Amino acid sequence: MSWIRRLIFFHRKRHPKEMGSSEIEQFLSWLAVRRRVSASTQNHALSALLFLYRRVRQTDLGTLPTVVRARTPERLPVVLSRPEVAAQFKQLAGTMRLIALLLYGAGFRVGECLALRTKDLDVDRVQIVVRQEKDTRIARRCCLSPPKRR
Repeated sequence: MSWIRRLIFFHRKRHPKEMGSSEIEQFLSWLAVRRRVSASTQNHALSALLFLYRRVRQTDLGTLPTVVRARTPERLPVVLSRPEVAAQFKQLAGTMRLIALLLYGAGFRVGECLALRTKDLDVDRVQIVVRQEKDTRIARRCCLSPPKRR
């Protein structure tokens, strides 16, 4: 009901039966350009208005080709450089440093890391046994590289 009310107020309180696809296109373009709504919000409004016209009013609007679509922002992953990662690890000490190193270096999940026990370390094979949560079966083995000699 909210999107229908907004459409009516956008077109100065005109009744929906007096409006067609051009008025809907204007409203949706206004949402994208002036209001700068997200793409999902614009799609939500479009779905509500299509429901009104197709199901309630039983009117076919056809296609809406000239609607200005809201852009979905590109999400670039944040990647730290090696010096930045080293600086982060320098800030940590003790158990927290060990957890961070396992999460980052071995690809452990937080739950896996916190559930580790001494018996999960296999020093002879240089690996850590990761067990399934709530179970004793082995989920995977994580091989560790030997420390670098200086």
